Amino acid sequence: MRLALLAWTLAGIWGCASAPPSPVPAPGPTAARPSPAPVATPAATPLVEAPRCPAVTVEVPEVPVGGEDAPVPPVLHDETLAPFFEKVARLLRGQATEHLRIAVYGDSNLTMDFLSGQLRRRLQARHGDAGHGFVALGQPWSHYKHMDVRHGVKSNITSYACSTHPILDHIYGISGIAGESQGLGGRAWVGTARGDAPIGKTASRFEVYYLEGKDRGQFAIEADGKELMRVESEAPELG
Repeated sequence: MRLALLAWTLAGIWGCASAPPSPVPAPGPTAARPSPAPVATPAATPLVEAPRCPAVTVEVPEVPVGGEDAPVPPVLHDETLAPFFEKVARLLRGQATEHLRIAVYGDSNLTMDFLSGQLRRRLQARHGDAGHGFVALGQPWSHYKHMDVRHGVKSNITSYACSTHPILDHIYGISGIAGESQGLGGRAWVGTARGDAPIGKTASRFEVYYLEGKDRGQFAIEADGKELMRVESEAPELG
């Protein structure tokens, strides 16, 4: 949509005459007017400063550092974390209206989800269960297993990883893992936890991330053995 702006300009033109201007008559006498009676005005309402939120305190355990451990590095440019800290403060004050999500990236020592899984358990036990978080719909290694959730692939699914088994287009998403089916029958699944798991035994909603593009097909989303919807991934461009 294009918008056209039409401006009208009015100009006044004044000319100068050669004759002298007419004399201005002297003003005549005017009667004195009494001063108006004073009017009472209400006093200005003093500004009241809004009460400030109490300071948020968090008990942070000391990180043990042994003789062979590298020192804990400082956080650089911590001002960029201001939006995250604001969300944390709202959560701690009981004023949060949306989930607080934390992404943890690591090397192979996080593939089994032991460190991040314990962190998830402690945070959810203290602040509430907002769901498991992201799980890749691919399993490039047998030891890629998250705690407090069941997941895997079946049949015609090929799993890729950016570090060990790269995919040709190098598109993985946020996990560095991709799952691809080139025929019928491929299945990737995620299920709630069982047994003595302290969290993850219920789920009320989920989101599915997939890649659109040319020469792609469709897939079905099922829950509890029932098909909920079919998704068409054919598109003119990658997205």
